[in-house]
Amino acid sequence: MTFANNYNLVGLGLRGASIFGKFILVTYLATVFSLADLGIYGLFITSVVLVTYLLGLEFHTYTTREILAVKPEARPNIVLNQIVMHVGAYLLVLPFVLLIFWGGFLPWSTALLFYVVVIFVHIGQEIYRILIILSRPTAAYLVSFLLHGSWTFVVILVAWLWPAWQNLNVIFSLWAGSAFLGVIVGAILLTQMGLLHFQKKNVDFTWIWQGIQVGYKFFIGIIAYRIIDLSDRYFVQFFHGDTEVGIYTLFGSIANIAQEFVFAGFVSIIFPKIVSSLERGDLVTYRTQLQRLKQSVFRGSMIIGLVLTVGIYLLIFLLQREELLAALPAYFLLLGSAIVLNLSMIPHYQLYAHGQDRRIMWAVIWGLGLNLILNTILIPSFSIIGAALATILSFSVVGVLKWWFARQIVGGSNQ
Repeated sequence: MTFANNYNLVGLGLRGASIFGKFILVTYLATVFSLADLGIYGLFITSVVLVTYLLGLEFHTYTTREILAVKPEARPNIVLNQIVMHVGAYLLVLPFVLLIFWGGFLPWSTALLFYVVVIFVHIGQEIYRILIILSRPTAAYLVSFLLHGSWTFVVILVAWLWPAWQNLNVIFSLWAGSAFLGVIVGAILLTQMGLLHFQKKNVDFTWIWQGIQVGYKFFIGIIAYRIIDLSDRYFVQFFHGDTEVGIYTLFGSIANIAQEFVFAGFVSIIFPKIVSSLERGDLVTYRTQLQRLKQSVFRGSMIIGLVLTVGIYLLIFLLQREELLAALPAYFLLLGSAIVLNLSMIPHYQLYAHGQDRRIMWAVIWGLGLNLILNTILIPSFSIIGAALATILSFSVVGVLKWWFARQIVGGSNQ
């Protein structure tokens, strides 16, 4: 077995552990906590995800190219410039985060922990990306696991050993501690690689501005996608309260396994081969890998969809919560959304491989506009079923537009 295969196995193992940990945690919360508490947990997670994207600005899309194009001795200056850019983003974005608490979406008692988690998770994600860029995959996977997966198992262990500590602030504190550990491990690795040796380094604000200009298309696209995926939680909380968000969080967490499973198991492995083969002009390999992607995404989505369909009935039986059974149509709409999103990855990576970033961005923007309209219309009257319906319709529009753009630009499945 090659080192590359070992890296893939380590990565898949840690990603799988993170997915499993999140599933176990949300199931545990649904068992011992109220659905209202589960709703607060869901909004906390949602807000962390959205704010970390705002802090990142997709600047890594520029750094990836730049850090590989220079000699090793010049790389610390790139890292320094990126740090300065993110500090500026912190100063601009973090004060506005208080609106989440002033608006009543999250309780003020979680505010300090929220800021700690957001900052450590964001720093850790940027370290993870640098490690991936510089071919340190095992170290990167470890950092990512500390940020996103390990703490879920610690929460379960602590709750089992000390039942009196079963509250949300303990959970968020453990997440903050695990993310902090991930940052420390990542910083040690970057120091060993010489990337944090900033003596006599100068900040290049022109370079930073160029990076922002490069990354903005990716940033608009990804933040629009995330708003489609996550903004409905805020609408549901505003119109119907934390309990409905709790049900939606449980259903969404389970349905999202379909997307995470297909991406980690198939898409993340195949799409680099699609991009590299097209860059080499090897159309035979490109078409072979594209066909492989289509078959893997379709088959993987159908298999995991079937598993999650059976699994939700088993989970509801174990939890003995009648309100979950009554809201089951929302779950199947969310599961359908995840499968639609999986299928849309096929034209997405066709467009990406051909450098059609602007068309990807506009497809998601159209989906975002529709989603906000549908959320406003459907959620007040139909609660989480309206939210799930808005999500699947919006992702369907995004997928159709990507298929259409792919046929226009790259000739459909032939290129």
